[in-house]
Amino acid sequence: MSETSTLEQKEIVTVDTCFGPIEAYENDLITEHLEQFGNLTRPEFAFATSVVTPHTKMFDLGAHIGTFSMTAMAKMSSRAQILAVEGSPATAAILSRNINRLTLTASGTQIDERPHVTVLNALMVPSRDRFSLAENETNTGASRLSLEQHGAGSETEIPQFGIDQLVEKYFRPDYIKIDLESIEGLLLGSSTYVSATKPLIYMEVARHAMGSFGTKLTDLDAFMKKLGYVFYVNDFDRNGPHDIFRVRRINDLATYRKFFDVLCVPESSELSGTFSRYFGTRGC
Repeated sequence: MSETSTLEQKEIVTVDTCFGPIEAYENDLITEHLEQFGNLTRPEFAFATSVVTPHTKMFDLGAHIGTFSMTAMAKMSSRAQILAVEGSPATAAILSRNINRLTLTASGTQIDERPHVTVLNALMVPSRDRFSLAENETNTGASRLSLEQHGAGSETEIPQFGIDQLVEKYFRPDYIKIDLESIEGLLLGSSTYVSATKPLIYMEVARHAMGSFGTKLTDLDAFMKKLGYVFYVNDFDRNGPHDIFRVRRINDLATYRKFFDVLCVPESSELSGTFSRYFGTRGC
């Protein structure tokens, strides 16, 4: 299929959010959440960014219009960095404008106390195969990758990267947020950087989507445990007009729920020790 964006024809609206007015797509599930709650999965993002520090270096993979990056930015100083990667050209353009609203002055200069944010329009892929993006016009945050047929060309080539390529080109992250609609496990498994350095990883887990590329949730669970990760979730509201969350450790990814977000923390890290002291070491 062509990589020409089908979202370029959608109307764009301005929505009042926790971050102030930002751009979003009209008649879209993400926009409905922003209008109703002020942010997308607001309690989840509050939990996920509770571990962000003023100097965190973050990859936001599947950044969409920037809601996670903008949530994290509130915890960051000018010493922090974010690489926000979005596959859809139309959505990446909105992402860039939303980020600029928070990081640039009216004259276009960087606001001193804000983190440095780079926006990249690219597809995150786990192999050298060519992929294309199947966009979802009613839930623009649920666009999916699909393998191109051999010999099929694209009208517009979108750059394609693995995690290690981003590390080499940009910086070494200590936090990776990844929401890529079922390809998370393959992407993490293909990264020597993740295996070697074990950054914090926050990802969406959707059991029904995991088989899209022949992967299983049990495989992702085994891979993360082999690297020494333990799993923490927000065991409170997923959506709501508040930033309240309740931390809970779970034993594995395959049996918890069919759909959830999870913060993966190296068990040997100081953060894991802090979580254990406050929230216990036994999972469920």
